[in-house]
Amino acid sequence: MNFKRFWPYARRGLLIGMAIQILLLWIDTADHRIATEITLWLAASVIYGVSCVLFDLERLSLLAATVIHFLLCYGITVTVCLILGYGETWGQCALECLPLFLILYVLIFVGTSISIRIQMKKINKKLQS
Repeated sequence: MNFKRFWPYARRGLLIGMAIQILLLWIDTADHRIATEITLWLAASVIYGVSCVLFDLERLSLLAATVIHFLLCYGITVTVCLILGYGETWGQCALECLPLFLILYVLIFVGTSISIRIQMKKINKKLQS
């Protein structure tokens, strides 16, 4: 079986299932808190995903794209945390989210840098052959 062949169908099924589940949560008045939380995190996830286009912009260095992506995603996350009442103030939410974000983005930057170096070495090796 080829995973790439089935992924578009699985993705479509996931999206339809999530949409139906959220609709059902919004219909049941007892579940509005859960529906709000899921809806906000899904909306944030869309922004996280779309903001990855920054890494495809050739004008931006990897560091610049990572910093801009960090600031955008961090701001969205902290705002959602505040809306959902995870903290009393935006500053409190920001401080609670900061360690996790810093760790994740350092790991992402280092991993991406290593991956790019490996690709560059392979390309250079092919060019020398």
